[in-house]
Amino acid sequence: MKNILSSGALRKCSRFVSVTLLIAGFLIAPYHIISAPFPEIGAVLGRSQASAAVSLPFLYTFNSAGTLYEASSMDKSTSQYLWLSRGAKLVIDGSVGSTIQGALPQGDPWRTVYAARSSASTDGGTHPQNLFLMFSRISVQNVSAQVYIKRVADNLANTTNRQPYIGEMLLARYKDANNYYYGGIRADGYAVIKKKTNGVYQTLAMKKLFPGTYNSSTSYDLMPRGTWIGLRFTVTDTASGAPQLTFATDIGQTGSWQTALSVLDDPAKFGSSVAGAGLVGIESDYADAQLDNFRIADATATVTLPSTTTATTTTTPPAPSVSYDSAVATDAPVMYLTMGSPSSGTERDQTGRGNNGTYKGGIPLSAKLPNGDTAAAFNGSGQYLTVPSSPALSIPTTKKLTWEAWIRPDTLQFPNSNGGYVDWMGKCANYSPTCEWEARIYNLTNPENRPNRLSAYVFNPSAGLGSAADWQPKAGLLQAGQWLHIVAEYDLTTTPAGCNSAYPGSIHIWVNGVKWSMADHMPTGCMSQFSVVPRAGSSPLNIGTMALDTWFKGAIGKVAVYNYLLSPTQITNHFKTMAGAAPSGSCGATCTIPVPTP
Repeated sequence: MKNILSSGALRKCSRFVSVTLLIAGFLIAPYHIISAPFPEIGAVLGRSQASAAVSLPFLYTFNSAGTLYEASSMDKSTSQYLWLSRGAKLVIDGSVGSTIQGALPQGDPWRTVYAARSSASTDGGTHPQNLFLMFSRISVQNVSAQVYIKRVADNLANTTNRQPYIGEMLLARYKDANNYYYGGIRADGYAVIKKKTNGVYQTLAMKKLFPGTYNSSTSYDLMPRGTWIGLRFTVTDTASGAPQLTFATDIGQTGSWQTALSVLDDPAKFGSSVAGAGLVGIESDYADAQLDNFRIADATATVTLPSTTTATTTTTPPAPSVSYDSAVATDAPVMYLTMGSPSSGTERDQTGRGNNGTYKGGIPLSAKLPNGDTAAAFNGSGQYLTVPSSPALSIPTTKKLTWEAWIRPDTLQFPNSNGGYVDWMGKCANYSPTCEWEARIYNLTNPENRPNRLSAYVFNPSAGLGSAADWQPKAGLLQAGQWLHIVAEYDLTTTPAGCNSAYPGSIHIWVNGVKWSMADHMPTGCMSQFSVVPRAGSSPLNIGTMALDTWFKGAIGKVAVYNYLLSPTQITNHFKTMAGAAPSGSCGATCTIPVPTP
């Protein structure tokens, strides 16, 4: 599609601010931002655009920045090519299109609208993206449509919204809300082709696509998160007049499409078909999602859609490798904070379980992880992130708990330390009587002669002395400004030989995929080292500090908590996905590793 510049002049008046935007591949006329709530859901204050004379094949790659707002009807859309029917807005950053990411702030007019009209489905209006629906402004009868979708995060904290049939879908022959076909993927792991005629749904075909058993309490979304998934839906009339429907997927954007389902809408089995031309749409349910490469073609024609075009049209981005976020999501954490949005003042739990964090003491700067993702850079003098207490973050809940994070200490001698160390993360904000566990790094020089030791501690509720696992780097190994992958595990179900079984359990720690040597540090690593019996408490989880008395100076990213023990293979995979190399090194009394460069 060509980028068509607007010639409309900017306007101002006492009530509106007028803005002209160019949205990727289509014209946005001057639209108006109003401070009062929108008068009706989907209202767009500004001039609508007539549908463009769009020919097939249609290719849209979101390659120019801008925002498309919801409109109550197609003729009110400010895009010549697309109509956003639900979801408030689509934000295009020049490479992909994104639904709203995270919660809308208090006072946002779209939040007010959705709180009034669809409160339960949108969490009180905070997540209009839960109901995202967008159409092309083209009617096609025999159609082959495809799009790549990435579910960045679920919005399923409200258990009433957890349903097996929600998912990501392509709609075809859309006449109205009661008559259309769709093919897509579902939260229960199935691929599906369905039709809706006269307001009644019928399932034409289903097939299990993603592993796992759906459970609305524990496994309520089996679709991969953080992974680009291609959806392709084809509807073609056969010689008999009955439509043939085919649904295919490209998981991971490999370019290799796999047919999941193909079915004839036989009137003898399923009744009347959806006949004639209709709109093509994209639906995304209860998620923060991203879109790329929206294509529409006449299924009866032989066409070649371009992979790259001139600067006046679009460029198809290369297929990405497996992302770190996807690798973590695959391993099902109970909390995952990427630490990638410090400027927003909050971090959203990517698992959808609601363990969200809020920045305190000021907004950290941004830092870049080894793979280029964003992390939060704390100033070491009062900035931190706090997450409310949850049973999912406590060791006794399942008797097994793993935490992991990437940290970049920007100094080896922390200016705001206590006793020669800083607690860079922990669930022990007030010490007694709600202390649980912590992550610690020692100064290069400290009274205990533990130069830059990395430790995972666990405490009795009364705090005091804690049991730990210690990863002691060899002298001179660590350097300021270098990234480290830290993983700690607490296990109350197994007591190693040499530990006192009266206080069952153990602690282990890995740095850059290399496990410490418990044999060289016994009785360190035993819960019995200081007679610890962990208890779940009400302390928040703080990141960047633990109890507001020591402060980490440096960057922290990709903080995850699991209610089980990660395997060595999983830990290796996480490190390798981020660093681009397999772990190497060894531990005895001290440890050595090659540290990734900043």
